[in-house]
Amino acid sequence: MSRTRVVLAEVSPILDRILKDALEGQDDIEIVPDLPDKSFLASVLAYPHSYVVVLGRDLEEDEKNLWSGASGVSVVAVTNGGRAAFRYQLRPERAPIGDGKGVSSQALVDAIRGSARPAI
Repeated sequence: MSRTRVVLAEVSPILDRILKDALEGQDDIEIVPDLPDKSFLASVLAYPHSYVVVLGRDLEEDEKNLWSGASGVSVVAVTNGGRAAFRYQLRPERAPIGDGKGVSSQALVDAIRGSARPAI
């Protein structure tokens, strides 16, 4: 079974703990060890074969263009203090996660799993 590799980038300590607690029990998801530089672009460049980058903020417009060339990487952006989240796919396309009233840890796990691309 292929495991989804997840990089946590620019997430607050609280969100980091919530995500790690939610993801560590998933047999099909592997959290990449903490990176010394938490910037989004450094995360993508350091781990080009990561399937999902969880970013603790929304993507900026110029980052969307850079990200769209990062083959095999999806982004889950958690915003508004963890109350909103969006998944960016290769287009890039911003798709809301959750019901608009909040984002549960299970909704984030499902979005991460749904964002994964198979290994090449």
